[in-house]
Amino acid sequence: MKADFHSHILPCFDDGVINTAQTAKYIALLKKNGITHIYSTSHYIPHREPVDDFICRRKEAYAKLVSELESDGKSIPEIRLGAEVHMEKGISQNDKLPLLCIEGTNVILLELPYREYEPWMLEEIYNIVFKFKIHPLIAHLNRYFSIYNDSQLSQILSVKNAVYQFNLEAFESRSSSRRIIRLISGGLPAVFGTDYHGDMDELGDFFINFERRTKKKDIADMTESTEQKVLEGML
Repeated sequence: MKADFHSHILPCFDDGVINTAQTAKYIALLKKNGITHIYSTSHYIPHREPVDDFICRRKEAYAKLVSELESDGKSIPEIRLGAEVHMEKGISQNDKLPLLCIEGTNVILLELPYREYEPWMLEEIYNIVFKFKIHPLIAHLNRYFSIYNDSQLSQILSVKNAVYQFNLEAFESRSSSRRIIRLISGGLPAVFGTDYHGDMDELGDFFINFERRTKKKDIADMTESTEQKVLEGML
């Protein structure tokens, strides 16, 4: 695992970290665990604001974060700005959606509604893929294991050109760990993320559990190719 593909590290921007000190501690922990790239994916809620307004706010928040880190003498890793785009009906009609792709890539992080599956969700994903020619990165797929039945999950897993992101928290559970390992071993294109919102105590445990559950299965080797393709914008 070389990159954290899902985090909320812009202070006071969404429901993530509340100050630069939290972000600095997060960066230090990731560095300790060999993470070299960070994807800052703040929540974007389509019905709340236009894409242009979100991008403007994000730019200002990031500039402030970098300035404060530099003034404190903190090293700054490679941070790429993106968004965790909440799926809503009709979202594929927004022609500015590609602007929310992670910087330097043609990948957009999509968050499915945290509720029972409905067919329109899959329709919107397909519309995004074919209309904009971009790749959906489905956020924290592990959270839907208990919501979707096997048939519904299979439909989500069958999306052409999609990549699937799992939270490190999933490896606290033996059953979800086994399920993720089975999916990746079967060829599912996957990457990992902390979905960090500010809780350092939990984050440290997540890395420990991830290492313990995946080391013998060589999961890092299995996902390395997908990670590299996303990092280099080569999907």
